[in-house]
Amino acid sequence: MRYSIILSLFVALIFVVIGSGSGIASQSDIDAAILGKLDFQAPDSPADRSYLGLANKPLFRLADLKGKFILLELFSMYCPICQAEAPVVNSAFKLLNDKPELASKVRMLGIGAGNTPFEVEVYRKKYQVPFPLVPDDKMAFRQAYHEEIRTPTFILVRIDERGEASVLFRHIGRIKDPALYVDAVVKAMDGR
Repeated sequence: MRYSIILSLFVALIFVVIGSGSGIASQSDIDAAILGKLDFQAPDSPADRSYLGLANKPLFRLADLKGKFILLELFSMYCPICQAEAPVVNSAFKLLNDKPELASKVRMLGIGAGNTPFEVEVYRKKYQVPFPLVPDDKMAFRQAYHEEIRTPTFILVRIDERGEASVLFRHIGRIKDPALYVDAVVKAMDGR
């Protein structure tokens, strides 16, 4: 009797952990058509604009970016997990950029959920983020998201030749191992 109670509690705990929102999650909670039509504030940095392939416009959409795939990180300056994960995310970016076949296809972009331009800049400097970050202080991203936004969330978006977005992959929470994470992104890009 005691053994079956312990086993039942263990199984219940596993379901709670699996369903807690960490790890790979369904991308169906994101409306890709709306996501593709959202306007974001362009970064001020010429290097960031060049990396993203943006002209000198104040706003941009994901279809304006250079690259067939966009890897989005939804973060918040106030999110302790985002802060702890910043070095790991920076490592994942480096791994993506160090492979020429990936660097030409994928652009990484951080979106500060509820963060002002000032807050995004503080986060960038404090955690030495090497990829572009943009503010979303009005929470425009919420329009495309059918659940509460949790940070960090990573979303791989494909932009087709018509400029339409489709969501290939979503991961909520810690990455833990940047190499395994990059492998998962590559598999999602390849349709595996």
